[in-house]
Amino acid sequence: MISLRGSRARGGRGTRGSWGVLSLTLLLTACSVINDSTEVQCRTNDDCATRFSGVADVMAYSCVESFCVRPFCTTDAECRGRGDRYVGSVCGGDSLCASPATASCRTVEDCGGQSPTMQCIEGRCEDKVWGCRGELDNRPEAVERTATVQIRVYNLLTRMPVPSVSGRACNLPTFDPDCNQPLVSSGSYNPQDGTLTLAGLPQDTPIRVKLDFPGTDFIGIDHYATRTPRDVTHLGLVTTMPRSLVPMVTSVLDPPRVIDPALGSISVVVRDCAGQAASGVQVRMMEQDKVNGTEIIYSGSDGQPAPNASGTQAFGTALIINAKPGKILTLQSFLSGQMLNEYRAMAFPGRSTEISFFPRVYR
Repeated sequence: MISLRGSRARGGRGTRGSWGVLSLTLLLTACSVINDSTEVQCRTNDDCATRFSGVADVMAYSCVESFCVRPFCTTDAECRGRGDRYVGSVCGGDSLCASPATASCRTVEDCGGQSPTMQCIEGRCEDKVWGCRGELDNRPEAVERTATVQIRVYNLLTRMPVPSVSGRACNLPTFDPDCNQPLVSSGSYNPQDGTLTLAGLPQDTPIRVKLDFPGTDFIGIDHYATRTPRDVTHLGLVTTMPRSLVPMVTSVLDPPRVIDPALGSISVVVRDCAGQAASGVQVRMMEQDKVNGTEIIYSGSDGQPAPNASGTQAFGTALIINAKPGKILTLQSFLSGQMLNEYRAMAFPGRSTEISFFPRVYR
C-alpha cells in the first residue's frame, strides 16, 4: 500500500497534498518516475541532471510537476513530439525516451558486423533488408476451416499466361515423391491472368504444387510453397517454357552447357524481408548432392544466363542444371559468407523444380 503525504516545497511552494493521488496516477501512466513522491525533486530540467548525474542517459529526464521523469514511448515520434530536450531523442529498447548518444550505436561499426546490410539508424542497429532472418511467421492466425493457395503461371518467353494448366497440391517428396496421393482440393484456372486457385487445403501444412500443361510442350513444374497455406495465400509467379527450347538457356554460355534430359533442374529465386528479389546472394549445393554436369548458373540483369556471375543479380535468380533426380537435395543461400537459410527439395527428370528463398521462417 502506498501512502501519499502532502509536503511543502523549498522556497515557499505550497503543499501538494490536494493533488497528490491524481497527479501521481497521471504521471505513472505516462512516465517512469525516479525516487519516492514525498519530496520535491526538481523545479527545472537542470535540477534532474544534477540530482541523477550518475544515471545513464540523464539528459532524457525532465522535471514534470516537481518530479524527474523519463517518458514511456512506443515510437521515436512520440518522444520527439514532446519538444524541448526530446527533439532529437529516440524510443529506447526499454520503451523509454533516450538520447541517441546512449542508444545502441553511433556508427554501423558499433553493430558488430551481424549482417552486411546492417545500418545504424538514429542510434539503433537496424537491418531492413535481412533483419527478419530467422523470425517466425507473423501472419494473423487462420480464421477459415481450410486454406486456399493461388499461383500465377506464365510463359517465360512471351511473359503471358499459359493457355491451360493442371495443378494439384501434394505433400513434400519425402512422403509422396510422385504426388500419387494429392491433397484434397478443388482447382480452377483463369487463363486471362494466369491464376491457378487450389481451395480446400489443410491450414499450415507444408506443400508443393505440381503443375502440368496437357496438350502442350511446356515443361512441368514442381513448385515448393515456402509459405505454408493459411486462409488465402499467394505463392507468387512461376514460369515455364517449351521443352524444345531448353538448349537455348545455356547455349549463350562459353562453352555451351549440355543439359541431360534424364536429370532435373532447380530454379531458385532469392527474396529479402520485403519480398523483393535480392542481389549479391550465393546459392550453394552440398558437394555430395552433385553429379557430373551439375552447375549453378545465375541470371544477369537482362534475365539471361550470366557466365561470369558469382551471385544473384537484379532478378535474384539462379538455375541449377543437371541436378540429381529422386534424391532430397540440400540448398543454401549465403550473403557475404553468412548463411541466410537452408532448404531441401527434390529434382525430377525432365521437369523443373522451383523454390523461393525467404529469410523469414514460415511454419
